Amino acid sequence: MLIQSHFAGDSTALVPSSKWRNRGLVAVYLGNQAVWTAWHGWRRLTPAGGPKSVGSKFGRVAGFASTFGTGTTDRLDGGFVPRPSSGWRSIVSHYYALSTGGSGIGRIFQDASGNGTEAGETLTQQAGQLGYIVYTSGSYGHWDVGSGFATGRWQSIGLTHDQRTVGVVPTFYHDGAVRTTNTAQTPSGAYTTLPCNLVWGNRPSDSARCWDGLIGPTLFFDGALSAAEH
Repeated sequence: MLIQSHFAGDSTALVPSSKWRNRGLVAVYLGNQAVWTAWHGWRRLTPAGGPKSVGSKFGRVAGFASTFGTGTTDRLDGGFVPRPSSGWRSIVSHYYALSTGGSGIGRIFQDASGNGTEAGETLTQQAGQLGYIVYTSGSYGHWDVGSGFATGRWQSIGLTHDQRTVGVVPTFYHDGAVRTTNTAQTPSGAYTTLPCNLVWGNRPSDSARCWDGLIGPTLFFDGALSAAEH
């Protein structure tokens, strides 16, 4: 189980399972407009535009854009993820897409500042290629999965990335299966030491990257998940 209670019957004591915290789990977005972090516990997110709460197989999740939300300005602000102290980042995210989103480049999450390449980390897709972007002091790194993205159903994207050395290529998992990684841009310089201040479902600077669909449970790890764990 992902979520467990410290005390029977006390819903305010819900925390991620110790199994996954021991594997490096540091932040969880459950899709219901709340984020848990290892530093602050549960926090409600701040909506902009009009993301809606939609029923799904994961329970209530946030819907963005005109079908599941209100429109292209929809987003949720909140939560942060520090740089991984272990040097390894792993992410697992569940999503439901109706299209490729704003300008064909819908965001699952990105940093609150910049265009998605200028700070923190970004999980995105571009013309049906799911991708991960991480900021560096030189050129940011951008890698993607060139196949498997579908609309009209739930899917998952996962990655494990050795960030102890700039330029190492992440391993991607799509619906739990290992996928070939394409390098869209090789990073240079050094990875930033600043945390990623999270925004969900859009790019806040101009609302031009709205996610068209639903964003479900998303997990951030400070550590390397195995293929079996993905």
